[in-house]
Amino acid sequence: MKIIIVLLCCVLLFCSCSNEKNDEITPEQQAREIQNSIMICFEKRDSDNLKALFSKKIQNRSTLDSEIETAFDFIDGKIVSYDEPIPGAAGPIGDKYFGATTEKIKTDKDIEYKIDFGGYESNDKESDNIGVEGIRIVNITENANLSPNASNKERDACCRYIGDYTN
Repeated sequence: MKIIIVLLCCVLLFCSCSNEKNDEITPEQQAREIQNSIMICFEKRDSDNLKALFSKKIQNRSTLDSEIETAFDFIDGKIVSYDEPIPGAAGPIGDKYFGATTEKIKTDKDIEYKIDFGGYESNDKESDNIGVEGIRIVNITENANLSPNASNKERDACCRYIGDYTN
């Protein structure tokens, strides 16, 4: 019985030591948290907190406030539901790009949207780039109604962008 107790204590000790390393937030977890914050900002039309998520480089853009207002106005109706964010990250440790997508965003007017962002979790070369670089809002309902031969211009009409969004 004493051996079992000793073994159990050793297991608990090793598990507690390994949990300390797992307390660090991963780029994917950080992307999920930022995407959740973006969704809250869209729900509340909170431009100040949304602007604060952007990198210093993007925050200094003279058009950022109008881009945010245009994006808020693009959402027709009040957001009533949406899926959990899908995060991702890529790149080396010193230049880590990350982002997330929230799909099936439904409004009270039964219109569906998708919102995603991309940015830098770390950037050793330019620290002013750390944060959200761009957000894209897609009207999925309108996009689905386009013909398969729709032009890029017609498809772009179904989207709004804030900052420097790159796929």
